[in-house]
Amino acid sequence: MLTSVKARPVPEGFVRTPAPAGEHRGVWTSCAYGLPSMGGWDGTCKFLKERGATDVYMLVGAARANYASRILPSSPDFLTKGDAIRQAVSACRKHGLRANCYRSCWRMDYDSDPLQVAKLRAEGRLQLWRDLKTEENWRCPTDPRNRELEAAVFEELAQSGLDGIQMDFIRFDGEHLCFCKGCRARFERKIGVPVANWPKDVQRGGPHDAAWRQFRIDAISETVRMISERARRANPKIRISAALIQRSLFDDERYAGSDHVNKIAQHAARWLKEGWLDYACPMDYYTNTYDSMRLLASRQNAVAPGRIYPGIGMAAWTRPERDAETFAKLIDAVRDAGCRGWMLYTLADDRAEFAWPHVHEPAAR
Repeated sequence: MLTSVKARPVPEGFVRTPAPAGEHRGVWTSCAYGLPSMGGWDGTCKFLKERGATDVYMLVGAARANYASRILPSSPDFLTKGDAIRQAVSACRKHGLRANCYRSCWRMDYDSDPLQVAKLRAEGRLQLWRDLKTEENWRCPTDPRNRELEAAVFEELAQSGLDGIQMDFIRFDGEHLCFCKGCRARFERKIGVPVANWPKDVQRGGPHDAAWRQFRIDAISETVRMISERARRANPKIRISAALIQRSLFDDERYAGSDHVNKIAQHAARWLKEGWLDYACPMDYYTNTYDSMRLLASRQNAVAPGRIYPGIGMAAWTRPERDAETFAKLIDAVRDAGCRGWMLYTLADDRAEFAWPHVHEPAAR
């Protein structure tokens, strides 16, 4: 039996039923084999279906695969627990949910092994900070070999029986990255002249500042395009999405969006406009009042009406006893903002069991 600080019941009237027709009600989970406390995927999917969820998003490995892969090496979990995707898809089909996965692009600091890292380092495929000394355990997004790897892995995932694939960390980690030798060579070829003072000349205020920022943005966008085109060829029915930094949808400097795009190169508005994404999930984790969520979600939804599913961040809240009430208020806020779906971050412990409201008209018994 689960033990936890139980959330108070959802106050009557906070969540209107029935939910809007066709609403996407998703949940992210890092438990690739379902919640152990619920007996794995079967119990997890049963729980979610009974409470009105429509979609499950399971984490798949970035450096090693917890599913049958022809491209990535197998993870220890795959060798001992089996194919996580096959198990999740089977349980989702049984309980009437859509099965999706999310994968961390570039980032591999949580599931790589030293031999993998050493090989990539020797090949010059890792990111380097602008101090030209500090190495990041992320693959470099401007390296064509790394972009090809991302596209190939998502193409494989699109063929695995899943209903949807989602790109996570499809960005740079900040302006301090990446300044590796490969980035310099590729950038100099792009602009047609050598950079005299590297990396000073490409930083803010430098003579190549604007070109450098566009170079980084183009590298990420080209990867999204490749992933989308390859995945759709492999499976025309696959749904493609991305998890986004909260304000990366906006170009208005006054709202900090343009600054985010320049810093992390996540030009999500273009990805939606080009049709590379079916929908996007901004991670609005620290927006936890009705008014603030409705305002933010309204602005986000205006960028791509009906294709924005805000992420509600229960994992970031500090008062578990209020989880149910907060969750319910935010669902109402997202609906009132005109969004056609939402996501919960995250189903990883027993908090969600006590907090998840019934978000649809319960079936007659």
